[in-house]
Amino acid sequence: MNVPLEIARTHAQQLVRLLLPHCERIEIAGSIRRGKEMVKDIDLVAIPKMTSSKSLFGSVSEVGDTDFFATLSTTVRLTANGRHILRGAMPLVLASEICDRRSIEVDVYIATAESWATLLLIRTGSAEHNIWMCGRAKACGGKLHADGSGLEVPGQYDPVLQRTANAQVIRAKTEEEIFKAMGLPYAEPCRRECVNARPVWMGR
Repeated sequence: MNVPLEIARTHAQQLVRLLLPHCERIEIAGSIRRGKEMVKDIDLVAIPKMTSSKSLFGSVSEVGDTDFFATLSTTVRLTANGRHILRGAMPLVLASEICDRRSIEVDVYIATAESWATLLLIRTGSAEHNIWMCGRAKACGGKLHADGSGLEVPGQYDPVLQRTANAQVIRAKTEEEIFKAMGLPYAEPCRRECVNARPVWMGR
């Protein structure tokens, strides 16, 4: 079900406020961050605070009862780098009904400090823009990992170094660093759509 942007953003911001005490970092991603008029679901990227050595990617049985991310119980799906790890009914207001008494689905993608920028980029989308970015990396001899684990760049995309340098993995701290490493100008989230398989920020 699609809902208006402002309604989805309000609920997303509410969820961010509720989760913030349990996170080192958290940000709204997906179509809300891109400013789409209608939103299908809420995407968040978060670095949770650790309460045990296993809490980041552990299941409910592996972490203590004090771990907040293990206590989320049917409107929220938790995924680690795109991998489903938990689904349950969230006992928070954010899981409340919106528009026609239907709830909006929420995905919380678990990141680390190293994967934050890449995962935020991928989970912001759009899907077509991600495909284009991955294709750009591949065409230059590298690889943009969709799971957020980093960007492989041969010779920083220098055409000469590409033929001699071994690929290195860059774990960028910001999205701007990812675009720069790929030899591209930074594109604001609102411009990460594609027309005829070409990013709108590239122009005609």
